[in-house]
Amino acid sequence: MMLLTLMRHVNQCSDHMYRMAILSLVLPPPLTFNTLQFTQFHPDVLMDSPTVRCMKMALVHDLAEAIVGDITPTEFSGITKAQKHQLESRAMNTICSTLPYQIAKEIKELWTEYEESSTECAKHVKELDKFELLIQAFEYEKIHLQTHDLQEFYEWIDKGNYLKDERILKLKEELLKRRHEQVVIKRGPNAINQMEAALAEAAAKRDKR
Repeated sequence: MMLLTLMRHVNQCSDHMYRMAILSLVLPPPLTFNTLQFTQFHPDVLMDSPTVRCMKMALVHDLAEAIVGDITPTEFSGITKAQKHQLESRAMNTICSTLPYQIAKEIKELWTEYEESSTECAKHVKELDKFELLIQAFEYEKIHLQTHDLQEFYEWIDKGNYLKDERILKLKEELLKRRHEQVVIKRGPNAINQMEAALAEAAAKRDKR
């Protein structure tokens, strides 16, 4: 999606996945995570903790983009979710066909688990995915603040109601405060109203939870 703004210094997919893995380490699945369910769902990966599985999932969830590229949402690309999934599934099969069986099996299972949001791990990693995109947006605006306004992107994240973890919501509020500060400094006081509205909306959504 960021490519639609025609900005330079856009992060690579590998940057995104690596930072998500770090986020998975410092923001592990919530304490309410059912470890017993985890071991029942993954009897062959008993050495993995939920945190480790989230880290692995983060490192492979966008691996298909190495072949098909970063397919933006339907409203921008015209490609449906079903078509996107089919393209990426074929790409994953191609990638996994070059790997030893056990490694390929684990990577494809991690990818499928993420795509289907079939576990708490997958849901947590999907939430981290959206938060990492917010961090990217913040960084891009910091570099291109005089020429690019990504308010629409922030609104897209809010509209989708993707963020639910209280820890991540607090971090999002802090991110919006810093965005507010840098916009005021570089764009002047006329930009304050829009930033304050975004902060208030984020706080109100968090309070409802």
